[in-house]
Amino acid sequence: MAFSYFKFYPMAKGIYFSLFDVNPYAGNTWVGTDNFTRAFADEELRSAFVHTVVDVVAAVALSALVGFGLALLLQGQARHVKLVRTAAFLPVTCAVAVVAEVWRILLFPADDGLLNHLLAWMPGTPFGFFADPDQSLASVILMQVWKNAPYDMLIFIAGLAGIDRQLYEAAAVDGANAWKRLRHITIPSLRNVFTIIVALVVPHQAASFRRCLHRYAAVSTAVRTNSMVDTAEA
Repeated sequence: MAFSYFKFYPMAKGIYFSLFDVNPYAGNTWVGTDNFTRAFADEELRSAFVHTVVDVVAAVALSALVGFGLALLLQGQARHVKLVRTAAFLPVTCAVAVVAEVWRILLFPADDGLLNHLLAWMPGTPFGFFADPDQSLASVILMQVWKNAPYDMLIFIAGLAGIDRQLYEAAAVDGANAWKRLRHITIPSLRNVFTIIVALVVPHQAASFRRCLHRYAAVSTAVRTNSMVDTAEA
């Protein structure tokens, strides 16, 4: 009962207030669906919604794909496999602030940025990454895949451990190669695992996009500050 009060009552109250022009001092004015009409007519809001959907779909799909590949490579109980698996899982344990700072250094959009320095031989450098409107979304997705793929890997490894080994042995006796065993045994057996990953990761991914926008704003501010300093020195 208490959970329902603190969870659903604020949601209902928010929906109720969305039908008003809220003014704490002069009183609320009924506007019906005008707030929604104005919101959906806002081009920036539509653009933000589209970018969020693209970010969630791309990041979740790529994280699951990379995590699945890592799980296939790192399943097993060998000691060296456990060590590599532990190292691969480290990004998940890092705080968001640490991850953002690491990627800020890696993808700093200037000549002295680490990745730009390594890619100096390529045409078009320095790349803007977070500070470039055409590259910022891809850069955010790359950062999210790096952090979230090991989490998906752990879930896939648990799912792979539950698959009956006799199925693989029977398929091998029948002449099925590795690709056919993966396609007809592994992937169908992990159908529920894929569902769990989507259910767990999509809400978290949608919320994390807001934190990435804060990092993008911080990097953009730093780039503008450096440009102003360079202009003043010139």
